[in-house]
Amino acid sequence: FKDYVLRFVARYVNDAVFVADVFSMLAPRDAGSPSLATARSERAERRRAHPALATLVEAVGRSIKLYNALLQTVRTHFVNAGGDPVCGTVRSDLLAALQAAHLAVIYNEDPCTPFRDLLSACVDAGAVSDEHIVEFKLLFRSVPKGSPLLGDVAMMLGDPLVVSLLARCSCEEVKAAMMEEQLPKESRRIRYLTTLLATGLGHREGALADHR
Repeated sequence: FKDYVLRFVARYVNDAVFVADVFSMLAPRDAGSPSLATARSERAERRRAHPALATLVEAVGRSIKLYNALLQTVRTHFVNAGGDPVCGTVRSDLLAALQAAHLAVIYNEDPCTPFRDLLSACVDAGAVSDEHIVEFKLLFRSVPKGSPLLGDVAMMLGDPLVVSLLARCSCEEVKAAMMEEQLPKESRRIRYLTTLLATGLGHREGALADHR
């Protein structure tokens, strides 16, 4: 099974159109361009229609055991690809595809679902509010120390769209602090945003302790 699904995971990650689609979301938007929320919605529709993703969802069916085997394959590909950030997009897209397929029996059982929903809400809003940060902290506090779930969350935080959002929000906060003649390191928001960013960029163990 793992060999079978690996072919489609690799096909999805290495799809040139898929990669271009992800990174096109990071480009500056002209005045006449669709809003980021509209662009994300259109992208989500294209992703759900991707044959490789549809095949993965069909292969899993309603089996938690097969779904866990698929996730292990995604993790292995992530490691073998040197931490390819697009794997974070795949991890989130799988959950979105399961939700669209009304496979609640799996979607609701995946402990990454609350994190994926929160990250999606932040990207859709184009901001990380104080309320979002409180939700992040509550979610991380619910995860046992050393849990493998943290690795999956770090993978999703490495999604290029999430990294771009966290980097932009961090820069805006630093600029605001400087305008107020404050030291950025004294801002809890900046420390938390940059901790999330560092986690997504691969500094997992050193950064995760600060999430709590």
